[in-house]
Amino acid sequence: MEFREFGLILFAERYEECIAFYRDVIQLKIRNVKDTLVSFELQNGYLMVEQGGVGKNQEKSREQNPNVLRFDVESLIP
Repeated sequence: MEFREFGLILFAERYEECIAFYRDVIQLKIRNVKDTLVSFELQNGYLMVEQGGVGKNQEKSREQNPNVLRFDVESLIP
């Protein structure tokens, strides 16, 4: 099996703030914008941010949020 690319989907409660974080702080390039989602370019893949997540004031347990996004990078400065 050959994969063309991979994708990560993140459902965010604070949608606009999440988009601003990946666009402005992490400086990911926007690939696509639709009504309720924004896709960002990743090397060999994409990160899709969609509306509809549920946030908490404290850290979620593994049962409440079993997924982790991890980016190993040399620097956040381009």
